[in-house]
This record gives sequence, structure tokens and C-alpha cells, in this order.
Amino acid sequence: MKNGPLVSIVMPTYNSELYIKESVESILNQTYSNFELIIIDGYSTDSTEKIISSFRSDKIRFYKQKEKGSGLACALNDGISTANGEFIARMDADDISFSNRIEQQTNYLLNNGNIAVCGTCAKPLETTIPRIRRYPLNPNVVKCCLLFESLIVHPSVMFNRNILKNDLIYDISFKYCEDYELWTRLTEKYDIGNIGEILIGYRLTKGSASRGNYQKHLEFNHKVISRQLNKLNIYPSNEQINLHKNIVVEKSNIINELIKIEEWLLKLIQNNQNYSVYPEPYFTAVIKNRWRDICITYLSSKSYQLYSNSKLSNGKMYYFNSPKKIIHYMIQRHNNSAEWNTLY
Repeated sequence: MKNGPLVSIVMPTYNSELYIKESVESILNQTYSNFELIIIDGYSTDSTEKIISSFRSDKIRFYKQKEKGSGLACALNDGISTANGEFIARMDADDISFSNRIEQQTNYLLNNGNIAVCGTCAKPLETTIPRIRRYPLNPNVVKCCLLFESLIVHPSVMFNRNILKNDLIYDISFKYCEDYELWTRLTEKYDIGNIGEILIGYRLTKGSASRGNYQKHLEFNHKVISRQLNKLNIYPSNEQINLHKNIVVEKSNIINELIKIEEWLLKLIQNNQNYSVYPEPYFTAVIKNRWRDICITYLSSKSYQLYSNSKLSNGKMYYFNSPKKIIHYMIQRHNNSAEWNTLY
């Protein structure tokens, strides 16, 4: 391994002829050069393989998936098992890696020996929506946020295999959210961090697995969340799972539900104090900021009053009198990596 490439980039493909050329070129044009690109094809029926074979680069290793139709998690496990690098990066066949991505992540992992997984910020391609979402950088904050959602861009990650060893394997039984399951499992033992720079561009295509199978994705997502809640000695009912989901999407339709959400969030804090699953004071800070944002989106004087009198109050709430102002605020907050990482 020492004489081979330091970085292995694993790219699964299936009928990716529209974007595969641009995606591969973005890897071959990286400022960092000590890598191999492992492409695992799921028996494409279009011209994907022909396009890949047109590249005359000794950095590319092309394989067929071991088992036809076995899915993304199996393809990733196949790629990881054949990789030579100490660091293993993910890449989707319809995304773009900006030219300094691999260099930035490699240096980050070399300079931060405690980090097992490193993600980056990302921006959507081919859209007029000004949504460049930022993510928490601190591993403690990342772990706490995982109780609600995955704030790690899957195709942006780079793994340190020297740290993870045999734990670097996707659970194929979580077919529609294998990444979310992996992050929650790994953070029980390891640190996951994000780089605060935009290093990939992603596409929301019709072929995206999590979007095309939304209901199944939601079902497996709830399993991951329930497993985390179980560690807090909480065994949620369907009603509680739906309540938790509404916190994630920052949505509440009636004031009574807002009161239930407050009670639920207070219960999470109390149980974490009892069982020490998530690091403090980060966990309480994450909870308080979730509460603030859902009160903002409710848009009423009642929610403002409820927030002001709540044990979860985190200072003054931004109170807006129109949906347009709320949307502007939320976009600004998601775009502001400084806020993500100074609030905690």
C-alpha cells in the first residue's frame, strides 16, 4: 500500500452517459495527483462503459459490480475492497469535484489525525436556486446533528482507512440511506468533520436513489433515527417519529404541536444528561437552535411568546412578519458556515 497511491477514489456508475465524461474529467484534472480512480459499473445498458474506455489514463481502474442489481452499498463495498489507498474518497458519476478537492481533503486528514471521515460543503449544479448549503465543521456538532438528519454530503467524503479499518463497510440492509446509517454507526467510535469550503457540485437528477424511492428512503431514515433514540432509552411511537420528522423539516401546523415539540426536545436533553450519548454542551446548543428555527417558521405571535418563555430559549428570536423574510433568513443561515460553528 505504501508504494501505491495514497488516495483511492471510488465512483459507482449505472447508465451515467449524460454526465460521466465531465465527472471523470473533474477527477483527472485534480491538483493532487497521487490517486487511483476506481469505477464500479452496475452493468450499464447505455454508452457509459464506452465513454469510460475512451479515457487513456493509467489512473483509472474499471470493474463490473460483483453482483448485478445489488445496489449502491454493495458497489461501494466492492470499490473499497479493491482500493489500494490509505484514504478513500467518494464520487458520484453525475457530480463534479472542483480541482482542489482531493488536495484539500488529503491535507486535512494528514493534519488532523483524529478525523476518520472528512466531508465538504457543496453547491447544486444546473439550478437557479441560490442554495449553497453549509455544514457543521466540529465533529461534536456533526454527531449531535445526526440525531435529526445527515449533515454530511455523501459524494464529498474522504475516509481514513488507517483509522476505520474493518469498520469501513456499508450496511447493505439500509439500501436507501446507507450513508446516514454509516455516519451514525461510525460516530459512536470515531470523529467525522467537514471542511468549510465548497469542493463539489452535485446534481439532483431523476435517477437519484433517495429521491426516486422517497417512501422507502423515509422508512429506512426512520430506522436510523429510532436506533439513535434507543441509545437515549427512548423507544418512539409512530407519533413521536412524525413529531421528530417535523423538527427536521422545521414544520409545525398547529400551536399544540409546537408545544409537543418543545416537550420532546426537553426530553431529549434530559435523557442525554442521564445516558451521556451526545457530547455537551454541543447537544443542548443544537437542540436550542432547532427550537429557535421551528418557532421562526411558525410565524405567529403565539410562537414568539412560546419561544420567549421556553426553557429552550437561546436569547432573542428573530421575529419576522412575512414568509418572504423568513425564507431569506433561513437561506442566509444555511449559507453561513460561521453561524453553524460559532453557535456551538
